[in-house]
Amino acid sequence: MAGSHKSGVTAAKSLLFENAYYLLTPSEGEDPKHIALLREWLEGTNAKFLELSAMEHDNITGMLSHLPHIVAAALVNQTRDFTQEHPAAFRLAAGGFRDITRIASSDPTMWTDISLSNKDTLRKLLGNWRDGMNEAIAMLEKEDSDGIYQFFLIWRRNFVIRYQFIKKVRFRLFMIYLLMYLIIQVLFLRSPVFWHKKKLV
Repeated sequence: MAGSHKSGVTAAKSLLFENAYYLLTPSEGEDPKHIALLREWLEGTNAKFLELSAMEHDNITGMLSHLPHIVAAALVNQTRDFTQEHPAAFRLAAGGFRDITRIASSDPTMWTDISLSNKDTLRKLLGNWRDGMNEAIAMLEKEDSDGIYQFFLIWRRNFVIRYQFIKKVRFRLFMIYLLMYLIIQVLFLRSPVFWHKKKLV
């Protein structure tokens, strides 16, 4: 689970998989030795391994990655038609709009293959998305201020909870890294090899 909207050799990163999730989807009845061997081969990526069933993998990636790409592409296509009538819109697009639509610049060949390979999951997710948009339209037509408020409030609460969780995890990881660094420094300073080299200098 790594990468960006950029493609090609110039977009390569040596630490692309570091701290990223590497999802393993073994078949039912797979020999645990084969899974362990694969983990050993991939240890050099410094990725975090997570085992999921193929179905769960498709559902999760469909929701968190594939659906957002389709929605972003649809928004960009809608904007293309809109800006023909309102050219100034390009100049007025702020950072929020760019963040939402950035992923739409991903490789279309790759995303065509991804969409078709996960079509069953995406059809269900897009149906749910369509239902949500229909509800939003209905609330606007009825001028349902309470419903619209709840629509944004639920999203905000989910975002704040997720942000606070990520912040806590990052802080704990930083403290663990700092502690390990200090332990290594102390052990190194106590090493006879260190003092021997220092005397030679």
